[in-house]
Amino acid sequence: MMKLDPKLSMWINVWIAVLGVIVASTAALTTIFGTATAQIVVAVAGIALAALGAVNGVLHGYSAPAAGPLVAPPQK
Repeated sequence: MMKLDPKLSMWINVWIAVLGVIVASTAALTTIFGTATAQIVVAVAGIALAALGAVNGVLHGYSAPAAGPLVAPPQK
């Protein structure tokens, strides 16, 4: 079974954290960029954060060695 490279996993998590900070700092961004640009930056970062979080979850689930305690192994 294909496994997720831990280095890739680390960088995905770093980008999730960076995007989370951008989304959370809406008020600070309006003073730096102006309201219109800050809204665009926050919207794009929010969409990217959601997409990257979903990809991260799928990759981790795909590379898991076995079913965890919450899910029974799939029947063949």
